[in-house]
Amino acid sequence: MIEYAIDVGYHDVEVIPMSVKNAMVIYAWFVEVINFIIYVIMIQVILKYSTREIGAYKWYIIGSQTFCVLTFMVKAFIEDEPLFPYDVTVLGGLAGLFPNNNFVVRLFYALFHVFFVSHFSCVTLMFIFRYAQTTGKQKMVQFMSNRKFLFCGCIPCMVFLMAFTYIDALFSIPNIEMYIDKFGNSNPKIAEYIKGKPLLVEVTTWYNNYERYGPTLIGLLICAYSTYGCYNFQNKRSQSLSDRTKTLYRTLINALLIEMAVIAVAVVTPVFICQVFIGVTYRPIGTALMWRWLYLYPTFSMIFTMSYIGCYRRGFRRLILKKIFGMEEKNGVVVVGKTSSFVPSTQSAPT
Repeated sequence: MIEYAIDVGYHDVEVIPMSVKNAMVIYAWFVEVINFIIYVIMIQVILKYSTREIGAYKWYIIGSQTFCVLTFMVKAFIEDEPLFPYDVTVLGGLAGLFPNNNFVVRLFYALFHVFFVSHFSCVTLMFIFRYAQTTGKQKMVQFMSNRKFLFCGCIPCMVFLMAFTYIDALFSIPNIEMYIDKFGNSNPKIAEYIKGKPLLVEVTTWYNNYERYGPTLIGLLICAYSTYGCYNFQNKRSQSLSDRTKTLYRTLINALLIEMAVIAVAVVTPVFICQVFIGVTYRPIGTALMWRWLYLYPTFSMIFTMSYIGCYRRGFRRLILKKIFGMEEKNGVVVVGKTSSFVPSTQSAPT
């Protein structure tokens, strides 16, 4: 029998007004639709315009961005409404079709964490790949570029992550009835508000403390070591690389560092504001707004990838010119493609 330290004391909190909740749902799905469109464009750009120097690194970029988009899409599907400082989150969206169903709640919980952990794992592998490629460790590059490692390894890893995260859900999510029974009448307003709604009750246990923070800390240490190794090697043996290759490798590692710095600031700043400047009464609203703000991280990450890395920046421009304007760029000159029916053929060649 697992003992849960469930917070059922009295906290004078304000629930999110229905008008604000509806606005947040519209905003979330507007952002998710935009993210999906950008994602489709980004995949085409990466697959078509990746250079030989980038190599198999493109698959790690695709994996990282895919899991990042899926993470926040799951959040949008369940329309979660945290009631901090209570340990309960009111769920909506698809979860509303299965009220008080422990299996469905744990499934959404597991999916969110599987996609998030997979995203972070891909980012860690991106740092390792950059380190191996920059420092000339060809055996490691070949191993990480092998299709068996890229694809066959993903299936068992995903199965393991799903099972491991669901076990985490068993430990950190008690039965909903247990929470409602313990809640009782300590706060009649909140008790009435959550009655009959799908609930996610997440509590802190010794298990999920080690399970979450351990791998995260290890991943951060790997990223830090890989970054140090890349810069240290380039400073000592920069003459062993061509100027073009050296510039590309520096751009790729800088892109990773900028993305990590942005997500750190984007997370730490709103969390700090919620904890320090927003009182307990309005913390549920502040927390919900914080998560809606984070929905923009995939937007930034994908646009940044296509604008900061040179081959993708040029590829994005060519793709837009071709798909929208029916033009093609050849040797730096924009020409009208054959798809246009209203431009004379004499104007199709550069003058």
